Amino acid sequence: MACHEEVLEKEKDLPTVVLISNPNVGKSTLFNRYTGLKVMTGNYPGLTTTLSMGEVEVKKTKRSYYLLDIPGIYSLNTYGEDEKVALRAFIHEKPDLIVNLVDARNLERNLFLTFQLLDLGIPMIIALNQIDIVKAQGMTLDPSKLEELLNVPVVPISAFTGENLDELNEKIDEFVYVGKQSIERSVSYSVEMEVSIEDLEKNLIDEVDKFNATIDQTEEARHQPFRNGRRGKRGKRGKPETGEDSRGRFERRKKRPRRARRERGRPRSEEPDNTPFDFFLPPRTIAIRLLYGDEEINNLLPRQVTTNLEPVIERNNRKIEEYYHLPLRMRLSNELYSLSSKISESVVEKHEKKVLLREKIDTVFVYPLTGIPILLLSLFGIMFAIFSIGDFLATNFALFWETTVSPPLQDTINLIPNSLARVILIWSLDYGLEASIEIGVPYVIVFYVVLALLEDTGILARMAYHSDVILKKMGLHGQSLIPMIVGFGCSVPAILGTRSLKSRKQRLTTSTLILLIPCGARIAVILGGLAHYAGYKYTLLLYGINLLVIFGVGIFLAKTLPGKDIPFIYEIPMLARPKANTVIWKTWFRFKEFLYQAIPIIIIGSALLGVLIEFDILDKLVDPLAFFTEGVLGLPRVVIIVLLFGFLRKEATLAMLVALFAESTPTQTMTPEQWFVFTIVVLFYVPCLATLSVMAKEFSKKETTLMVVGTLGLAIFAGALANFLFTVF
Repeated sequence: MACHEEVLEKEKDLPTVVLISNPNVGKSTLFNRYTGLKVMTGNYPGLTTTLSMGEVEVKKTKRSYYLLDIPGIYSLNTYGEDEKVALRAFIHEKPDLIVNLVDARNLERNLFLTFQLLDLGIPMIIALNQIDIVKAQGMTLDPSKLEELLNVPVVPISAFTGENLDELNEKIDEFVYVGKQSIERSVSYSVEMEVSIEDLEKNLIDEVDKFNATIDQTEEARHQPFRNGRRGKRGKRGKPETGEDSRGRFERRKKRPRRARRERGRPRSEEPDNTPFDFFLPPRTIAIRLLYGDEEINNLLPRQVTTNLEPVIERNNRKIEEYYHLPLRMRLSNELYSLSSKISESVVEKHEKKVLLREKIDTVFVYPLTGIPILLLSLFGIMFAIFSIGDFLATNFALFWETTVSPPLQDTINLIPNSLARVILIWSLDYGLEASIEIGVPYVIVFYVVLALLEDTGILARMAYHSDVILKKMGLHGQSLIPMIVGFGCSVPAILGTRSLKSRKQRLTTSTLILLIPCGARIAVILGGLAHYAGYKYTLLLYGINLLVIFGVGIFLAKTLPGKDIPFIYEIPMLARPKANTVIWKTWFRFKEFLYQAIPIIIIGSALLGVLIEFDILDKLVDPLAFFTEGVLGLPRVVIIVLLFGFLRKEATLAMLVALFAESTPTQTMTPEQWFVFTIVVLFYVPCLATLSVMAKEFSKKETTLMVVGTLGLAIFAGALANFLFTVF
């Protein structure tokens, strides 16, 4: 990808500001406060971590800039996908300014990333966040002293309360428009380390100059005119090689800027080493990254350059290891941590810390003897709330539709003379749309609101913390919990999120378990169908079976899949009050996918069902599979059509089933036991089309096929077993 190509299309010619921080510092809160809902998203080729960008207007000056939200990372060392995304953002987007959000409560740990950012040579502002909590805890922190020590502007803020956000915005505006610059280098390493950095930097510049000189000579020689093997007026085919045409072609090639000729930032495996190289970061920064052993940077350099630099890197590695008895990359990190500690001690005044009420409450949540029972009760309460509110909304939506919307709508449609058109419109606009609103909207939207509340309060992170003990038995850890939690919303971003896992074994295990986790669509089926028509007893039984299956499959994969388990440290954010606008934004961001994708499928599928029923085609299609639908699963034979449509969207199964039984009530057509069998099959069988397409991109054909066949086999086995047990007992 060319350095001048941007992942996020910018409608206006505005400065670009990068927002970056450690995880759980409040970056998303700050980004949402500044940008609202006007956000663009995108990702770099080969990487799936999504970037978000929004336009921010400065109230005082009425000028605007683009704010680019980078995933939370602890360092620029490219061990995972988030770090690679961050590095590529600096290379490709060419930001005018960095806003480094730093947690004032954990200054020492956060400054490590700050020092690495300073080495990039890009103007930077430090936004010292959670200053309100620091004050409440009775701590004393001196932002002006931190600014003096780092030689970088520091603005104390609170992203949660909004304190000093206007001041930060004005400072950003001043930098990107007035042109204030931070110094290119504010980090000084030990004498021995500086010698190594300067040695590699000098050799890097020399090697790049040699490489470009070789390319320029080759390019010029290639376009010299020849005649019968000698330079002259005619080429080998006797056509003139001098004059306007030849000169024009040569001049155009020669004048083409190097940036256009070499697509900087692309891995060299995608591009031959026959184009001039331009530095995409300051040479000193590249030298430091190479000393860290950064593969991402190494892959962006020409092969000739990296090959010739290997002895230089090896020489400096040996020298530093002999002097400090530590590998060079470890010594680099140790020096930054030491510097972080010294600055933190100088800026933060040590004293007895006040324990806040939220911290006392958090102790109860985190302590296993109290936290686990509380969280289990919370889960039960959440399920009850989703069902109660969803059921209330569904009942009232259905009543409103049947008494107010359906009669005049059907009367209008019946005026149409064409019978096919009448059938299609009644089944789609009446039965299909009613089913979408009655079943999909109430349960899906309530679930997404609850999920956003759990995220914003920090309760979800505590659930993940207590689940870590169980996941370790499956060879997983806290980092696997993040995509699994996302899986409760949608399996697609959840599977994409597994790319942050550094072990192939953990990726495969986590992705397989995500397929078994009930996503928002399947939760709508469980609560809107099973709980609504069969009752709580069957719903709790289904969730219990689901947990046992997930646990059993996880242990089986941990023992059978080859590969190592890599440990991970999971950070728990502080408990916080949810912000209404953040909850609304997250809910809408997730719910709009249901509106744009699921409802059209439900409407079209309902219309197709109507045509099949009204013209007596449905029986001819389902009869050949009746042995399976009725014999194996014990379900009405027409249900097989609904299950097939579920391959497109899982919530479509329930909505279409309700539309299918529009002339009667679902409880009259299916018993509670049949609802249970139907729901357990929907819960486990083949993922939706969107999930399958992502799996095909992320994993090999063999791995994808095994996961799909495995879930399909599990669904059929579970449905058949449930039907057998209900029949026998």
